[in-house]
Amino acid sequence: MRTPQIVVLAWCESARDLGLVKRVLTQICAANRAKGALGLERLLQRAEQAGQAADGLVDGLDAAAWRRLATLVSFVTPLSQAQAVRLPLHLLPPNRLRLLNPVQGLQALVTRELGRPDGTRRPDEGTRLDFHRFLAAMLPRCIEAGRAAEPWVLRHALEDAWSDARVQRCWQRFAGPLSAAQVEQLLQRCAAGALGAAHVLLHDLARATEGWALERGGRVPARAPRVAAPPLPGSAWADGAKIAALRARTADGHLPV
Repeated sequence: MRTPQIVVLAWCESARDLGLVKRVLTQICAANRAKGALGLERLLQRAEQAGQAADGLVDGLDAAAWRRLATLVSFVTPLSQAQAVRLPLHLLPPNRLRLLNPVQGLQALVTRELGRPDGTRRPDEGTRLDFHRFLAAMLPRCIEAGRAAEPWVLRHALEDAWSDARVQRCWQRFAGPLSAAQVEQLLQRCAAGALGAAHVLLHDLARATEGWALERGGRVPARAPRVAAPPLPGSAWADGAKIAALRARTADGHLPV
């Protein structure tokens, strides 16, 4: 049985760059093997087990790596509003990923906006106080990283900030009272440019999961064995030969006889 193969194209200007690509790919492969078919709850359990392990590892991954895997899986796992709002954003979603849970979309959008040079715009008056408390908890991490820091440094700082209990508490105080419909309204306003310059696309559930094969866990269905076509009778072969000759003559520009 052939195993799936992934081809990665990367432009490396030095041996150092090549070593970095190899290290990242090794980490990705190790994380994929460790995850296997584990769902969100099992991944969160692995994170707790790694934190309690003597060497801090479970299947070669530490607690932070298991939390990032759990966050990534949560983006494509349908959750209730109460469940989704309690999950820290240990990993910003990759570009073009369709998030299933609206409150996680708002969470990711606000976090990305904090990484912009001009910061993020203010929400409506009704939620401004709780939003400011959330910003006050997040901004020290941005200041630590420095506005002039490389984008990936600031991105990691924002992701790490979600491990802080105060950040998570302020986020739940701001987003927890919002209903799914209210979050959708906020996202629609953000898509229209109300929050910042980020480009946001909203999809309904059917379109967002199109082609995901959720009922099969994202796996391609087994192909049915091919059935050979029955042999054609002799007269059919003769007719086919006549048609082939006719096409050959017309291809030369001559009218068929």
